[in-house]
Amino acid sequence: DLFAYNAALAALAKSGQWFQALQLAKEMRKMARKRPSLTPDSYSHSSVLSACAKARVWEHALKYFEDHCDGGHQHEVIISPYVFNAFAHAMSRGGMWKRALGVAGLMREASSQPDVYTYSTMITACVQNGQPDAARRVYMRMRQEGISANAVTLTAMIPIYAEKGDWESALQTYRSLESIHANRKLHLSSSSERSRRNNNNYAKEETITTTKRKGLSSAAADVKALGAVVLALSNNNRADIAERLIKESAAAATVKPNTVIYNGLLKCYARNGEWDKALKVLWKLSEHALTPDTTTYVEVINSCSPSSSSSSS
Repeated sequence: DLFAYNAALAALAKSGQWFQALQLAKEMRKMARKRPSLTPDSYSHSSVLSACAKARVWEHALKYFEDHCDGGHQHEVIISPYVFNAFAHAMSRGGMWKRALGVAGLMREASSQPDVYTYSTMITACVQNGQPDAARRVYMRMRQEGISANAVTLTAMIPIYAEKGDWESALQTYRSLESIHANRKLHLSSSSERSRRNNNNYAKEETITTTKRKGLSSAAADVKALGAVVLALSNNNRADIAERLIKESAAAATVKPNTVIYNGLLKCYARNGEWDKALKVLWKLSEHALTPDTTTYVEVINSCSPSSSSSSS
């Protein structure tokens, strides 16, 4: 039945087997001539497009979308927003950021509205293809439409603000990211407690698995985001805020600061000739079992240089 075919398509999408996914969808359309119940639906289309995205074959994703989903209709059946989102993701992964940005317009033409996932995909497409100005415009449009940003959106925007030197926006965005993670943690904790009370072992195991999966997927992005904020603060001589931010993150165990993050702080100390603070960071790395790298030692040495303190005075 359709459910079985969609399950197979989902498995192919997960492994990036785009050719097999296209062939299976073709087989479904052929069988649907006699059994209309096997006509590919929105779930089928999104799986095929996701398989193309995984394999970065944007040309095949584009042809499939134009042939079977163009205009947002398929035999007068409305295509769901997540099909458009899957198409945008395929364009993003293929480096076709302009086509990804055009998805919002296609959705409106099909009487469908872009959601946070649409905008997140478009922003990510801009960031990954070196288009920070376009990303900012998309983000502003999203906020004007009253759509709340998710963790993916915020994580993508932080480096853009940081690189521009807008440490206040970078910090504010990072605080919003922290709030999302705190709410998610609270929700997962509540789910786990309900499972314990119901003595539902399967639900309990599923909650733990979900928590681990989300933690693993977001940890690297969160560390990168924190590093970008710290560097932006250091570049603007706001080591005081950077110090507090690192301390708070470590205490709350939301993000485990790494060597790169501490190097961002050291950069400010080196500029101001604050050798005593730089040495304390060096000892702190040892305490947290972090390995100093070349940048670490260069910034510590620079902080001890007379030229550093004189240049800051």
